[in-house]
Amino acid sequence: TYATPAWRRDHTWTLEQKRLTGYGRLDFKAILQEQGHLEEAKLYKTVKEFNEASDWTVVCVAGRLMYIDTMNTKRGKAAVLTMESNNKIITVRIWSDVWQELEKPMVELAKKKSPLIAVTGKVKYDDWHQRRVLFSDTNVTDVIDL
Repeated sequence: TYATPAWRRDHTWTLEQKRLTGYGRLDFKAILQEQGHLEEAKLYKTVKEFNEASDWTVVCVAGRLMYIDTMNTKRGKAAVLTMESNNKIITVRIWSDVWQELEKPMVELAKKKSPLIAVTGKVKYDDWHQRRVLFSDTNVTDVIDL
């Protein structure tokens, strides 16, 4: 048997193509299903579907973690994750109540080279940035290392 997860073997060439050319499409829904994350796979939305989702809809998005920006707020430390999902950018805002639990695992995850993650949260249009953002919610937010 292989020590590498099945999807990594199946998608190795797609990841390599993406690294070399910038093009390559990963089927994140299939990856979630193969890893046994069936609830998240049901909630999964492509970037197009994410951008068309109604406010406060619970969704799961997946992609490569590019940046973690942290900030101090009145309620504590919060973070903004920038993800690249099949050549599109998704912003995830993690409020302080959720970031308290996720900070250590996310910092460890960020040490990996181009980590792939899935994040569950609620969609909301951000008037300030004029785009849809995934917001954390203590009842639904989860981050999965793919």
